[in-house]
Amino acid sequence: MRKPIAHGTNNGYQQHKKHKTEVCVACRMAHNAYNAERRRLNREENPSVTIPIALLDKIYWQASPEVLAALDQHFGAKKLDALLS
Repeated sequence: MRKPIAHGTNNGYQQHKKHKTEVCVACRMAHNAYNAERRRLNREENPSVTIPIALLDKIYWQASPEVLAALDQHFGAKKLDALLS
C-alpha cells in the first residue's frame, strides 16, 4: 500500500512524480521554493563573476606563466581555447 502523499512539501512533489500523478499546486509551490533555496545557497557558496571575453583575453595574454597554469588547471585548456579563439 502506498504512503499518502505529503501535500505541500518537496517530498510530496517527488511522490507525485514517482506515482505518475498530477502534481498539485501546493506540492509544485513547495518544490519551487525548495529549488529557489537550493539555488540561493549555491550562489552563496559558489559566487560567480562575469567579465567580458575581451577583458579575459587581455588578462590571459598578459598573465605570468604561473597564472596561465592556474587558469588552465581551473578551466581546462579546451574551454579556455574555446573562449579565447
